[in-house]
Amino acid sequence: MGRRYDSSSRSNQQEQKQSSAEMSTMPTSGSRSSLVQMQQRVGNQAMLQLIQQRLSPDDTEAARFAELQRSTQYERDPNVSSTRNFMIDQYEQLAQQTPEDYTGNIYSQVLPPSTTEANYTAAAGHTARDPINNRTRWALQSNLLQYGIEHGNEELTERAEGSTEFSYQIHVAAFQFANGVQTISRLPWALLTHVNVPALGEAIGEVMYMPEAFAAGIEAGFNQLALDPMSNERANAAFNSAYNRVLSQRFDLGGEIINWTIETTNSPHGDSSQPCYGNVLRDGLDVLSFITYPLYD
Repeated sequence: MGRRYDSSSRSNQQEQKQSSAEMSTMPTSGSRSSLVQMQQRVGNQAMLQLIQQRLSPDDTEAARFAELQRSTQYERDPNVSSTRNFMIDQYEQLAQQTPEDYTGNIYSQVLPPSTTEANYTAAAGHTARDPINNRTRWALQSNLLQYGIEHGNEELTERAEGSTEFSYQIHVAAFQFANGVQTISRLPWALLTHVNVPALGEAIGEVMYMPEAFAAGIEAGFNQLALDPMSNERANAAFNSAYNRVLSQRFDLGGEIINWTIETTNSPHGDSSQPCYGNVLRDGLDVLSFITYPLYD
């Protein structure tokens, strides 16, 4: 009996030593987590590169945005102040926001001045503030930041400034997230990539609002003269103030035009929320997009 007990004890001691040795070689929970994240990141990037080699440019952009839907945590560049770290900070702040309540606008902080930046900024500032539009706004900006984090700021800038497919695919992803609906085809996104609608609206508004601004200035000037007939300076100041106030509407015209086209032909609420003529116009734009498809990148 004593021998069996001693043999069992020695066996248990050997097993405990072996177990302790194995435990000492195992990574800690923190290092295991970092290793798993690194393996997942490398695996995702390798898979994405393999997919991109087999797909057309259009499908490549679609694959990139599909991959972004699985990326939620990013490692910062260590001990440096980089554009990537800035975008990670912006992304993490955005991720803490409730999509249904989000009304922010980060485009001018992430994209350099360009036609795309101007159009996206105007759209974000003038679209409705209901939950579905807010979800769309949140998803667009989230996807933009993730794209820059994953593929680099240079690639983000190049694609955002010149790629119809980029604008199309980022809206495909955002509309699916917001309400599970499809966005309009590529032609309108080609226009928004190459036509600065806020600048165009400003030029149109300067002519369109001129008569109203001049009439408002004359009325304000004469009212001031009625109060103080001897002060031409105050009358001129009243004229200029009223004139500039009315003419300043031109700065919002481009955003209002973009919002009108969204509500009329491309609402994230779906076709049922659009007017009949808007659905007809959308069908026409979809047909034109199909006909002109070879023109897009």
